[in-house]
Amino acid sequence: MTYDDLDAKLREMLETSTHGANVITTVLLFGVLFDEEIRNSESNGTRIAEGASVRHLRSKITDGQALARLGFVEPTAAMVRKWKNDR
Repeated sequence: MTYDDLDAKLREMLETSTHGANVITTVLLFGVLFDEEIRNSESNGTRIAEGASVRHLRSKITDGQALARLGFVEPTAAMVRKWKNDR
């Protein structure tokens, strides 16, 4: 995925969340789900957060990536189908 793809996906995910804790959870989930794609892109979590107008939550993408890499969080098959597979 490119930076533009990742930016669009984060924006799409944020559109489905509500304000407050759900936004933070959504950004963390994005980091968990798209860790590999972020690492393989020519971008990073900070730049993607800034592009999606959630600059204040840029560290949450990185936190989500760390959770994924360390194996602390594994998304359910339903989450992967919903956000990673073409619907």
